[in-house]
Amino acid sequence: MTDLWAPIDPLIFDGKRIQAAHLIKHQFGYTLQQTIDALGERFQELSRTRPDEFTVPIESYFDNFYT
Repeated sequence: MTDLWAPIDPLIFDGKRIQAAHLIKHQFGYTLQQTIDALGERFQELSRTRPDEFTVPIESYFDNFYT
């Protein structure tokens, strides 16, 4: 399952949330709510395990992202 995240993680690191969500929905066949939840969970995991790879501030990552 981790391999499916390989094309998505760079989008998350670059703050491209909409593009990441679109790819998550396509890769996993999720509903919109499942997609948003998966994006949040993956963000949490990456911010704990690979925080130095983010090109945008982690603390304001989801500002102006409404669900």
